Amino acid sequence: MEYLIALAYILLGLSGGAGHYLKKRYVDGSTRDSFLEYLKSNPPSTKKAIFTIVTTEIGLSLASGGILSLSNVVGAITAGYAVDSGLNRSSDQQKAIDVE
Repeated sequence: MEYLIALAYILLGLSGGAGHYLKKRYVDGSTRDSFLEYLKSNPPSTKKAIFTIVTTEIGLSLASGGILSLSNVVGAITAGYAVDSGLNRSSDQQKAIDVE
């Protein structure tokens, strides 16, 4: 049963990362990439972000004692959002960094 809770946390974290993409695409307009282009545009950043989200969410599921309360759900989504925000870069942002 703990595996299902950990899987739920991982899916919530990945949805937080997807939420960060949606914010960049539709709120900020800082990327014009589709979701798949966003993931493929900078493979090292994407791999780091996904690995970090998965390990963070496993840690959160262990720390929660297998309880999936509303506050834990919000924390899991927020953690995924924050990790993607800190580690993943779209091709548009990478080009801007390379120019500077």
